[in-house]
Amino acid sequence: MPVSAIGRFERVPLDVHEQVIATDLYGTLYGSYVAYKQFVAQKSGVLINIASELGFGTVPYYSSYTAAKHGVVGLSGSLRQEVKQNRIEGVHICTIMPTAHDTPFFDHVANYTGHEVTPPKPLHDPQRVVDAIVRIARDPEDKEIVGADGVAKLLLANVLPGVSEKMGAKHMHKTQMEKPPPSEDSEGAVRTPMRQGTEVSAGRRD
Repeated sequence: MPVSAIGRFERVPLDVHEQVIATDLYGTLYGSYVAYKQFVAQKSGVLINIASELGFGTVPYYSSYTAAKHGVVGLSGSLRQEVKQNRIEGVHICTIMPTAHDTPFFDHVANYTGHEVTPPKPLHDPQRVVDAIVRIARDPEDKEIVGADGVAKLLLANVLPGVSEKMGAKHMHKTQMEKPPPSEDSEGAVRTPMRQGTEVSAGRRD
């Protein structure tokens, strides 16, 4: 599972930002490197990297996580170009970009907002991401957004980028910085694993 830190950029400790990048981007880079070399050697394989809707868009207060996910999308895109440019048949590079899903992700984030962590809505059933991974493994596609709201956000960002950015920022600020009750800072699972939140679903949709 990826890690994240939320809060105003300057309030999140720099080493926490660094660890988010190390886990989410370097972790994907290392795994991709090993898998890609094996796939090229055997001339077959489907590399599926999990990014996020924040791999193509942005919101405030998720700066290092957003940077990492943009990196994952960029890494996958660059590898896909290499495969096509060098005519490597049988190897596919795929990127899955989920929107917010009902996983323990929000229980594990490092929180420096001064408020309780409040996931954005809507929250989707995580089984949909599992289904997308299985489907793409069987029938590879370059990219897939999981969550209809993510598709709508991408379309709006392409047509009206200024409006999209303003709406996303306002919604996240209201959700995370205005409504939730106060809370103390927490490192979450950025540095060390947490005992709680090991299930697939966090149960928030219930």
